[in-house]
Amino acid sequence: MQTFDTPEPISVVIDIGAGQIRIDASDRADTVVYVVPSNENDDADVECAERARVEFANGELVVKAPKSKSISLFGSGGSVDVKVDLPTNSRVDATATADIQTRGRLGACKFSTSYGEINIDQTGDLRSQASSGDITVIKSVGHTDLTTANGRIRVHRIDGTAAIRTTNGAITVGEVTGEARLNTAHGDITVERALAGLLAKTSSGSARISQVERGSIVLESAYGQIDVGIRSGIAAWLNLDTSYGHVHVPLELRDPPEQTTQTVEVSARTNYGDIVISRTQPA
Repeated sequence: MQTFDTPEPISVVIDIGAGQIRIDASDRADTVVYVVPSNENDDADVECAERARVEFANGELVVKAPKSKSISLFGSGGSVDVKVDLPTNSRVDATATADIQTRGRLGACKFSTSYGEINIDQTGDLRSQASSGDITVIKSVGHTDLTTANGRIRVHRIDGTAAIRTTNGAITVGEVTGEARLNTAHGDITVERALAGLLAKTSSGSARISQVERGSIVLESAYGQIDVGIRSGIAAWLNLDTSYGHVHVPLELRDPPEQTTQTVEVSARTNYGDIVISRTQPA
C-alpha cells in the first residue's frame, strides 16, 4: 500500500496485464494505492506485483505492472489486482486484460480491456472499449463512446451525446439527453427515453424506443420488430416501411396537435417485422 497527499482531483494512468482494476472515488484529501498478486500462492503473480511501478508527481499517478508476452485464457505469466482510492472528479485512463470497476464520481475517463467486463458508476466524458466483455455504466456526463466486439452494453443515464457499438450483443439505454448513435450486428436495442436525435441500427434484433420527444429518430432492422412511443402533445412526422410485416399507427397520431412547439421525425424500416407507433404520457 502507498499513500499520497492529494487535496485536489488527480489524473491516473493504469497499465497492467491480467488481473483486476478497482477505482473508488470519494471526498478525500489523499490517494491510496494497492497492488497485490491475484493469487498470493502463485509465484508468477507475486513476482508481477513486486515488479509493479507506482509513481506520483505533479498531480499524476502512474501504476504499471509487467505484462506477459503471451497472455491467454489458460495463463498470463503474472496477474495483479490494483485498487486505487482517490478524490472525487479525478480522471482515469486504465488499460488491462482484466475486469475494471469504478465506484463514486470520476471526471473524464478512458477504459480499455481485452478480456473482461467494465462496470462504471459515474463519470464525465467516457470512452470504454472491450474486445470481449459486457460494459455497464450508471451515469455519464458529456460525450459517451462505448464499444465491445462481443458483449452487452447497458447505460442507465447519459447527460450528453453518445456513440455505442457492439458486434454481438444487446444495447440498453435508460435515458439519453443528447444525440445518440447505437449500432449492433446481432442484438436488440432498447432506449427508455430519448430527448434528442437518435440513430439505432441492428441487423438481427428488435429496436424499441419507449419515448421520444424531439429531433430526428432513425431506426433500422433487417430482422426484427420496431416499437416507438411518441410523447403526447408532440407533432410527429412518420416515414415507416416494412417489407414483410404490418404497420400500426394510432388514430390520434394521424392528425397533429392543434398547438405544439415540438416536433419529432420518425423514420423506421425493417425487412422482416412489424412497426408499432404509440402515444405515451410525459415521464
